Amino acid sequence: MKKRLSGILALILLLLCTGGAGADPDLALQDPSVRPEPWTEAYTQILQDRSAGIQAYRDYVAEVTSLSECRPVGLTDLTGDGIPELLFLDLLNDTEYGFRVGRLWIYTRDEAGVRCMLSLQPEIDDLLYSGVYLGEKGLLTLYFNDCEMGWKIQLQPGADGVYKAETILAEQEDFSGEGPDTYYLNGKQISAQAYRSTARQIDAEKGALIGSLQVDNGGSGFTLTLEEALRELASGVPGVSGESKTTPGESPSGGQLPELVFTRGTFTPGQKFAVYSAPSSRAWRGAGGKAAITSGSEIFAAGMTDGWILIWYELDNGVNRVGYINSEKIDGDYTAGGALSLARTEAVLTADAKMTDDPVHQASTIGTLKKGTKVICLAEYQGWIYAEARVSGKTARGFISPSALKLTDDSGN
Repeated sequence: MKKRLSGILALILLLLCTGGAGADPDLALQDPSVRPEPWTEAYTQILQDRSAGIQAYRDYVAEVTSLSECRPVGLTDLTGDGIPELLFLDLLNDTEYGFRVGRLWIYTRDEAGVRCMLSLQPEIDDLLYSGVYLGEKGLLTLYFNDCEMGWKIQLQPGADGVYKAETILAEQEDFSGEGPDTYYLNGKQISAQAYRSTARQIDAEKGALIGSLQVDNGGSGFTLTLEEALRELASGVPGVSGESKTTPGESPSGGQLPELVFTRGTFTPGQKFAVYSAPSSRAWRGAGGKAAITSGSEIFAAGMTDGWILIWYELDNGVNRVGYINSEKIDGDYTAGGALSLARTEAVLTADAKMTDDPVHQASTIGTLKKGTKVICLAEYQGWIYAEARVSGKTARGFISPSALKLTDDSGN
């Protein structure tokens, strides 16, 4: 694959060196419009408007690789407000320079409507490696590599909801054999030691991989094809449907509990895993005690605790299930989203409440908990409280409505 230095990424460094980072055309929004219609309708219209470019990207991936599948669209909650952002890749031909330009777009929803929060357009003859990572508080980290330079770029949403570059780290390899490699931080040359220190910090903060423009290692895109994304927008997006959805920015626990974040996991295909509602083979298990998932299906992971991975997946009949699989039963490599952060806050139910392992459609019920039952609140997810209780004599973890319980804060109130 022919690889050239990205002209736009090089321009980032030039602009930063000359104090012109604010005018950086690589991050200047190419779509400043605001769409006031409901976000599902706005996202659908955006995808339909850009469908030709998205298909061109898929065709390009098929042209330059042996990939049989490309998923250039993602619906991922980057900002933590309960509404997913729309991410997609498209392609166009830059007739002025003759480049084929791959573009990354991210749209979000705020009080005014749906707006573009990032349009990244590297000018490259071939789509080079680019990992897209999601960290805490909406931190987006992009990794680029070409034949001359490697880049690590951190972006953070500003007050206007638009992503802005905070850290740009670059390594330029010396191919002559006569001199050392050269390193840059925000356009200024730095030492190798300073580069390694900053790189370690970025790697520690990057979070989970949510997508890639890489077309030469067996993967490209996010989690959805265009057709799948349009179907989900028409029928309800995982994690944002259901009676317990809160308004954007509202925390069902008042900020007392950590939030579950599911990202696409990867597992060696062809294996079948038993799924339990809690991290134990003695815990309550759905589907009449037969709940299971086969790797190769879409599996989203929130993290690992005590050797068990908390996952979310969808069945062919539309039922969604959240539960745990035992990592010791997995053969081969896998990614599971890092360590799972959970609280253990006691609460008492103030009303009868159903516990479900399907926070999307509530199509599966673990059990009904009676008023006065003590539960352990572990986290929150899309307006639900994720809690632990005893059901039919077994430990179970599932989702209950926050209106059915009273959390005890640190002061004992």
